[in-house]
Amino acid sequence: MDRIVILVQEKKNADLMRDRLADNYQVLETEIDQSLDFSFDLGIVDESALKQIWEEVQSRREAAKPVFLPFLLVAARRNTALVTRHLWQTVDEIIWTPINQLELQTRVENLLRSRRLSLEAQRLTTADLVTGVHNRRHFFTLGNREINRARRFNRSLSVLMAEVDHIQGICDNYDYEVGNQALRLTAKRFLKDLRIIDVLGRYTEEKFVILLADTDMNGAEKVAARLVRQNGEANLNTERGSITPTISLGISSASGEMPTLESLVERADNALCAAKQAGRRCYRMERLHNDGVDYVGPGCT
Repeated sequence: MDRIVILVQEKKNADLMRDRLADNYQVLETEIDQSLDFSFDLGIVDESALKQIWEEVQSRREAAKPVFLPFLLVAARRNTALVTRHLWQTVDEIIWTPINQLELQTRVENLLRSRRLSLEAQRLTTADLVTGVHNRRHFFTLGNREINRARRFNRSLSVLMAEVDHIQGICDNYDYEVGNQALRLTAKRFLKDLRIIDVLGRYTEEKFVILLADTDMNGAEKVAARLVRQNGEANLNTERGSITPTISLGISSASGEMPTLESLVERADNALCAAKQAGRRCYRMERLHNDGVDYVGPGCT
């Protein structure tokens, strides 16, 4: 359901809009002097409120880019010049008082339709079309933000590289749509288990990459063990019976001096290779020492 925040000081107008919009949208209210740092799809402001928070409105719209975040201004016709200037600089539409309820509904829905189109366009450029998770390019965009945050606050960070075992065999023995279903099932299991702050992306045809924020090697190992176990319990029904897509995982981790994200991903991929060589359906984590690196982990099945 679309979320609309009402920032209107005129009580009569605020009550009218709340009553008119509450049946079809989630209507939020907040104090004028509070931050707009929360999720919403449309802001409705009147002239009095906009005078106090126009900088906050501009900042919130800028932060939302490239996604369109619309604002509707409730205004009196006597202030046409001022309102027109705001229309060019701060808001996207105007509704004049006294408010016509049908006009309100129309303008709100038109603005929300534009936002939905903007969100969909953004999703198509940042999401993997098969699984719906971040595509590789967007993973690196988000991941590099986390790398910079970890450097700034001296936090730990880990990367998991996961591969669906024998995905080509699944495609050959069944068909490519079953292979895609196996990938979607794996992504769904990942999303169910990971935190909101973690970043999941599809790296190649059969590989997923996961960035675990504020997580050292011990924490990453616990996540890897859980993901391997849970993906080994998920069944996929096909016309020829059920199959259980399993995964193998590699783990890299960093704390203190932070390497590049590309380096962490490459190291996790090397650990994944070690897990596959050990027999698959398991994880391997890197263990750095003066002579190089070893890969350790539990037995594979």
